[in-house]
Formats: sequence, structure tokens, C-alpha cells
Amino acid sequence: MAGKPPALIQTAHHLETINEKTKLSAFLGLRSDRRAILFDKVDSAYGIKVSSEIGMQMPILAGAGIKTVLSQLSDEGIDEILARTELKRYRPYSIIDKAVYKEEILEVRKQGIAYDREECIEGMVAFGIPMLQARVCRKDLTKNILM
Repeated sequence: MAGKPPALIQTAHHLETINEKTKLSAFLGLRSDRRAILFDKVDSAYGIKVSSEIGMQMPILAGAGIKTVLSQLSDEGIDEILARTELKRYRPYSIIDKAVYKEEILEVRKQGIAYDREECIEGMVAFGIPMLQARVCRKDLTKNILM
């Protein structure tokens, strides 16, 4: 972890724990206006891996991770991003209706977990957990997700 900023060192522990407990790749993405940027990752040592590089930018409305980021915004913040951004159909399961997408984000806020059910990449199902919530609800996350 040499050379990483202190904030990434702190979150790297969460990524490593998720990776160890689930045997899945774990990613840290942050929002920059209408783009999501991959800041850190821990690749799975098992099975299929998702090819992604730190610094990679993705559309703001694609994937489970960004749903968790958007769920941390106010309703007005979500509305503002939806008003300025087109929902794109990547796969047959992509959500392209803005009202339906907002409902999904509000459900993520309520449940504390987001899903991508082949919305972006064929055959890939992913889940996302807000890192702020991970810090606050560490015991619940460990009990409900990491076991």
C-alpha cells in the first residue's frame, strides 16, 4: 500500500475484507460530476475477473457501485444528475426509465446495498455497498453480507 494516500489506505482494508470473505473482486469508485472513477480495487484470486484499471472512468449511471454513491445524495442531487444525464441501454436489463432508476436508488438508500443484474455487462452480477455506511454499520455488514 506504499504510495497510496491515507484515505485510500483506510478504505483498502474494507476492500480486502470484502474480497477475502466473498472471494469476489472489490472496487472503490467515486463520483466526479457525471462520471464514476475507479480509485482502488482488489482483484479476485478465484474464477472470472473483471478487467478494470485504477483511474478508469465510467458513465455515472452504470453499475452497482455508482448506485451506492448516488444513494448518498439528497433527492434533489439525484434529480439534478438524472436531469443532466441520459440513461443508456447497455444490455437488455439496463434501466433506461429515469423514474424507475430513481426508485432503484431510493431502495439502495433504504436497504444499504445496490445490485447490477446484468445491466452493464452480460453475465455479470454485482453488488455495491456505500463506504460511509460500511463504516457506520460494520457489524451489520459483517453479519449480513460478509458471512
